[in-house]
Amino acid sequence: MKNDRYRKPGTVLFVLYLVLLTYFLFFAEEMGRSPDMRPEYSYNLVLFREIRRFLVYRDKVGVQAMLLNIFGNVLAFAPFGFFLPVVWRRTRRWYTVTLLSFFTSLCIEVMQLVLRV
Repeated sequence: MKNDRYRKPGTVLFVLYLVLLTYFLFFAEEMGRSPDMRPEYSYNLVLFREIRRFLVYRDKVGVQAMLLNIFGNVLAFAPFGFFLPVVWRRTRRWYTVTLLSFFTSLCIEVMQLVLRV
């Protein structure tokens, strides 16, 4: 197929993307992942509550933190939807990518809850 020539470089970039995503979501101290920075355990199970909080208190948390939280999440997961159809032929339909993206995001959120990051 025409797109098969992009599969190997796409796979390498996809793996690199997943490694970087894992680092930023679970280990990056500059993203507040250090246990010293947040000794208490807290979680939020209400949809869009954190986004609303960043919008309401943007003058206190800062515009940079607000933009990072809101647009950073979108930008962080956008490559997933672009790389997946390149590396895995079965995901060339939009609804398959949407479902896999949803389940991947859900798994990440559950892992962050369990690991307390």
